[in-house]
Amino acid sequence: MDKGKKNKKYETRMINNDSYFNDDAVSYLLDYSVKSSKVEGTNCKGTCYIRGHKSDTVDSFKFVIEKNNDFSDFDAELILNAYE
Repeated sequence: MDKGKKNKKYETRMINNDSYFNDDAVSYLLDYSVKSSKVEGTNCKGTCYIRGHKSDTVDSFKFVIEKNNDFSDFDAELILNAYE
C-alpha cells in the first residue's frame, strides 16, 4: 500500500482495514481505492481478503480481490506482495 500511495500512476488510499485471529485462524480485510486507469480523475474501490490458517508446520491462505470495474496492475501487485 505504501508503494501505491507514492506512485502517481496508482495514488492508492486505504479506506478501511480489519483483522481477526483465533487460535491458528487468521483473517485480514483491506478496503482501498486506486486511481482509475480508464476514467481520468476518478478512483476505483477494491477489497482484498486474506484468510487462512497459520501453524508451525504448514500455512494455508486464500487471497481474494473484489472489484466492480477497472482492474489495474496495482491489484495484482497487492496480491503478489501479500503472498511474498
